[in-house]
Amino acid sequence: LTPAGELRWEFDTHGENPSNLALSDSAVFVLTSTGSAYSLDTTTGAQIWQQKICDVAPADAYSPIATENALIFPANYYGLTGGTTEIVAMHPSDGRILWRYSQGPPYSYPNHSGAGYNQMPAVVEDSVLFTSIDGGAYRVGLKDGKEMWHTPGVFGAIFTTAGGLAVGPNERVYVGLNAHEGKGMLRVFSLATGEVLANKTFE
Repeated sequence: LTPAGELRWEFDTHGENPSNLALSDSAVFVLTSTGSAYSLDTTTGAQIWQQKICDVAPADAYSPIATENALIFPANYYGLTGGTTEIVAMHPSDGRILWRYSQGPPYSYPNHSGAGYNQMPAVVEDSVLFTSIDGGAYRVGLKDGKEMWHTPGVFGAIFTTAGGLAVGPNERVYVGLNAHEGKGMLRVFSLATGEVLANKTFE
C-alpha cells in the first residue's frame, strides 16, 4: 500500500499466508500454508524466488526473521496442523537452504518433545533463540544451526502463551508459559549457558 492507503501491488501465492511478513531493504518474505517460501520485491511485488521448505506452514501465529545473511522460518515438517517442528534458515538473496534444526514432533503427538507454538525467534549476536511449547528454550548458531544449548521445558506445562521470548540487556532470556493447574509461569535463562536462573509462578 501507498502512504495514502492505495493499493500499490498484490501477489497471489496460491495458498494461505498464516505467517507474519519479514522485511529487508528490498524484499518481503512470506511462508504459505503449502510450505513454500517466497521473496518478493518490495517496490513492484515481483517474485524474486520461491522455495519449498516444508510439508506445511505452522497453522498458528508465527514470525520469520530476516537478517543480512540469513532468513529464519519456523516450519512444520510433519504435515500436520499445529506448531513448529523445525527451524529453517535460508539465504535471503536466492532462497537456498542453509540449515535445519529439528525441534521434534508437534504438540499433538503423545509425549511431545520440544516442538514450538506461535514461534517468534530472536537473533542475538551470531545466534538464534527460540522456545518449545512447554517453556523450554534453544540457542543455535546463526551461520550453521549448531546447537549451543537447549534447556528442556517444565513437566506438566501445557502451553506457551505467546511462543516468543525476550532477550534483556542483562544477558537474560525470558520465556512465558502456562504451567499446570492453570497457573502462569515466567522462566529466566542465562543467555550464555541456558542455565535456569528463575521459575516464577503466578496465580
